[in-house]
Amino acid sequence: MAGRFQGKVVIVTGSSGGLGSSAAAMFAAGGAKVVLTSRSIARLEKAVQGCLEAGATQEDILTVAADVTVFDDLKNLVEKTMEHFSRVDILVNNAGLMLTGGIMQATVDDLDNMLTTNLKSAFILTQLCLPHLIASHGCIVNVSSLAGYAPAPTFLAYSMSKAALNQMTKSIALELAQKGVRVNAVNPSAVLTELLTKPRGPIGGDDPAKIEAFMKKVCTTHPPGRIGQAHEVSDVIGFLASDQSSYMTGQCLPVDGGRHATIWGCMPQPQPPSQS
Repeated sequence: MAGRFQGKVVIVTGSSGGLGSSAAAMFAAGGAKVVLTSRSIARLEKAVQGCLEAGATQEDILTVAADVTVFDDLKNLVEKTMEHFSRVDILVNNAGLMLTGGIMQATVDDLDNMLTTNLKSAFILTQLCLPHLIASHGCIVNVSSLAGYAPAPTFLAYSMSKAALNQMTKSIALELAQKGVRVNAVNPSAVLTELLTKPRGPIGGDDPAKIEAFMKKVCTTHPPGRIGQAHEVSDVIGFLASDQSSYMTGQCLPVDGGRHATIWGCMPQPQPPSQS
């Protein structure tokens, strides 16, 4: 829907990743001015190109190098945004880290890293952006995970961080409702991005055989019989950030092909879509 974010300024953390770059391009297509951030400016090249292809101009895009685990980087991100665009309307806390391991494998460092990246960064950046979001009657969309709802023994620390992010989303939504700031989250399950093939991600590398095995498993655990696509999550982010959801706050929406419904019930075994 062209123009629904016209004049809005959006910060998207983790912009170089598959979901972050997809969300950035979606906002650009809607007329927003987009602030892209990653630890390296060079890693943002693909995201910048995606925004330009979606209709943004170079003047509509600001790139800022920032490590979300470093307070001064987050402070600089907000300051640069205000210097360049003079406002913040939408904050998308998307940056995240996923490491496998249960209680017998995960280390304290794993827990610290995931809580700092997935939770603390969102907490700090929300606080830093808050005066500007209150001034603009803006909104926040946190990118959580279905793992924040469902027990995931092999993703213990990751699940803990996302469960806490869900709770933070709901608590902040209640606190900020009468200040005109809405706060919601999306909770994806398996989505086809490079996060899956990180060394300690769900697939555990980019070996074709491991990828094929993972895809087959997804087909049997997700009712549509396929993995999710980044745009299917970023489209929901766009809905939650738009006026179309103006009476929604404190929501943590599963974007998971119905996977959440199978956790407590029976699921028919889907067949992969036929190749035409």
